Amino acid sequence: MNEDKQATMKLPIPLDLPKEELEELIDKAKDWALIHGICLRPKKVFDRDILQFAPFTLFPSPFPREEFYNACDIQIILNVLIHRVAHDYDFLKNTLGEIIKVDDFTKNLFNIYKIIHKEGVTQKISLGILRSDLMLDTSCPKKNIKMLKSYCCWKQVEINTIASGFGWLGPASTQLHKFVLQELGYTTELKNLPENNALQALCSSFIEAWNLYGDPQAVILFVIEDTTYNICDQRFHEYEIRKQNSDIKVIRRNFTQLVTTAKLGPNMELVVSSHVVAVVYYRCGYEPGQYHTQKEWDVRLLIERSLAIKCPSIQYHLAGTKKVQ
Repeated sequence: MNEDKQATMKLPIPLDLPKEELEELIDKAKDWALIHGICLRPKKVFDRDILQFAPFTLFPSPFPREEFYNACDIQIILNVLIHRVAHDYDFLKNTLGEIIKVDDFTKNLFNIYKIIHKEGVTQKISLGILRSDLMLDTSCPKKNIKMLKSYCCWKQVEINTIASGFGWLGPASTQLHKFVLQELGYTTELKNLPENNALQALCSSFIEAWNLYGDPQAVILFVIEDTTYNICDQRFHEYEIRKQNSDIKVIRRNFTQLVTTAKLGPNMELVVSSHVVAVVYYRCGYEPGQYHTQKEWDVRLLIERSLAIKCPSIQYHLAGTKKVQ
C-alpha cells in the first residue's frame, strides 16, 4: 500500500449489487422503516396524519470495535463530570459571565438558575439523560501511528443535556440494519451489530425518578414543541414507559399551554390541569424561538421552582451550553 494514501475501513458488504436487486432492497427497507416507526412528520407540508420515513443508511457503517467500547466506557466518567459541572454555581457563573452580556437566551436561562440558587432548590433530585455525539478522527499524524489505518481515535463533538433524542430511532435503526443484512444473506455479520437497548434504559430512568417522587397518582409531563415532527421518537418513549409500568400516565403540553394550565400547589408540587407532576421531560426549550413571550419564560421558572423532578434541571441545561463544553 502506498504510504502517502490513507487506508479505508473495509465494508464486508459489496455495494455493487445489481440495479434491480438494489432497488428492491431499498423499497423493502423503506417499508420496514415506515411499518416499524422510523418516521417523521413532513415539514414542507405539515399534516399530523401523515408520516414519512426518517433518513437512514441502507447498510450499517463500520466503526472500530476498540474505539466503540472506549466510548462506552468513558461515558460514565463524562456523565459524572457533567453532573459536577451542573452543580458548581461559581464555575457556571464565571464561564457564562461574558456570554450572558450579549446572548439574551443564555441570559434568561441563567437568570432562572440565579433565582433558584438564591431561593434554594426545592427538588434536589435531577434526572440526566445525556447523549454524546462523537466522530472518528481521520486526520492521523504519521508520526503518531505505527501502521497506516483509516482513523486515529474518536473525538467528542458535544454532549446534549436537554431534549436528547433518538432513544427510539437509534435502536430501531439497528433492527433495520439487521433486517437488511438478513435480506442479503449476511447473517454471519449480525454478531457485529452491537446491542442497542437505549429506549428501555432511558424509560427505566423515568420510572425510577417517578418512584423517587413517591406519589403513585402523579404523572410524567413531556414538554413538547408547538409542532412535533419527530413524533415517533417521542411516542415510543411514552409507550415504553407504559409497557414497563402500566400505572404511569404521560401527558404532553407545550409551553404556551402550560402558561394557562400549570400552577404550584401548597407544597410546591407542580400541578397541570389537575394532575400532580412527578417528572418533567423537556423535548423542547433549547432554542429562543420556543419561548414566544415572557409568559413562557415565567412558566419555565415556575417549573424549576416546583417539587417535580426535572429532565433536565436548569443547571443541567446550562452545563450543556457550547461555552461550558
